[in-house]
Amino acid sequence: MMLHHCSKRKLRIDFLIWGTFLIASLNINACATTPLQSNPEATTSFDLGITYIMDEKWDKAILQLEKTIQLNPNHAVIYHLLGMVYTKKRMWEEAIESHQKALALNSHLTGAHKSLGEIYLKQMMWKEAQAEFEIIIELDKEHAEGYSGLANVYYNRGMWKDALSFYNKSLEIDSNLPEAYNGRGKIYMEEKQGDQAIANFKKAIELDPLYGEAYQNLGSLYNLEGGYNKAIPYLEKAVEINPNSVKAHYHLGLAYDKANQWTRAIQEFKKSIALNRDFAEAHHGLGVAYCKQGKFRRAYTPLKMAVGFKPDSEEYLYDLGAAYDEGGKIDKAIEVFEKIIEINPDYSKVYFSLAFAYIKKGESDKAIPYLKKAINYTPQSAELHCRLGQAYYTTNQFDESISEYTKAIDLDPNYAEAYYNLAVSYASMDNATMAKYFLKKAKDLNYPIEEEFLELIKENP
Repeated sequence: MMLHHCSKRKLRIDFLIWGTFLIASLNINACATTPLQSNPEATTSFDLGITYIMDEKWDKAILQLEKTIQLNPNHAVIYHLLGMVYTKKRMWEEAIESHQKALALNSHLTGAHKSLGEIYLKQMMWKEAQAEFEIIIELDKEHAEGYSGLANVYYNRGMWKDALSFYNKSLEIDSNLPEAYNGRGKIYMEEKQGDQAIANFKKAIELDPLYGEAYQNLGSLYNLEGGYNKAIPYLEKAVEINPNSVKAHYHLGLAYDKANQWTRAIQEFKKSIALNRDFAEAHHGLGVAYCKQGKFRRAYTPLKMAVGFKPDSEEYLYDLGAAYDEGGKIDKAIEVFEKIIEINPDYSKVYFSLAFAYIKKGESDKAIPYLKKAINYTPQSAELHCRLGQAYYTTNQFDESISEYTKAIDLDPNYAEAYYNLAVSYASMDNATMAKYFLKKAKDLNYPIEEEFLELIKENP
């Protein structure tokens, strides 16, 4: 029986699939009560199934493999292979059932245990996944992928120390296992050991140049470290290898966004959303990118979608409020900012934004308590004292405004705007001497002075 080969390979094909093809092709009788080659029709159907798999025609592959099983229902490897094709289609229940049938025929088929474990991992069924990988290790104490799979379970449960131990064990057995290096890299990334993480991700890529997740993880790490231009080529490679990766498109969008390539960022966020409309992070990223382009009205919908998925996210609410503010919808901005304070009264930056929204609305009296609250969190902010001074001035509380401008100058002796505002407050109190003094200070710091005030300085140099 001939194993069909397809030269066009758009996706990385797991070595386990190749192993399965070979086992099935050679008709290892340990896996079947009836050898496949004894049934020519089953052999032909299987050959067609392999051809469709190599061409990534999953539906047609499923039909042929199911036909093969009808003709030879006792061949464990065919069930296993069918389960792997169902996995490609993300048909999890069917995949699980097929692998379980394979194991009912041959409980020692480690590949089926591994496939089941990986599906359970995707479904966040940690206990079931752990059981499958433990069976593999029980069957074969030197099964590197069994230890790596068990490590993946512990990693996803947040048990990083145990996970690292099992990744190391798998690499002791097989030092060329890219999945284990990728797993170690994720742990080092979580533990803020960037150099170690980078080395492991790069080793995984060296061993498997088509390992999309390793490219994605390396690009994501560079994003976290602020190396957005470094991140972009790795993330571009990740989406090239796996164009259906929701997170790869999202992280590439983030990198483009931070590199000020907003049109490309928007394209990637949209691709991520098209693959998973429930992915809040991509909606948020899209909205933020529109804001950076100054397209605030376009930003409203994706930012509202993000908030819909995560209604208690202060970050998402804040960015929605900021978009409303910049887009001129001040009342909506105020409503959103006040919602944030209800959720988390210690979300400090919202107080300044809320105060400034009230100032824009012409309600400086309502801004004052929020500016005071903002100052409680950052008392060394000269700008906040200056803005509070402006709010007091607008409400004719001149003594209070002078006090706040003075505090701003104490914190920043070169704060030209504060000198100018101080002069205006003194002028409003008919204190020409002090007004002239502070106007000259502002002028010396190159602050633009209105013509009527310049005349005042000229008259009394």
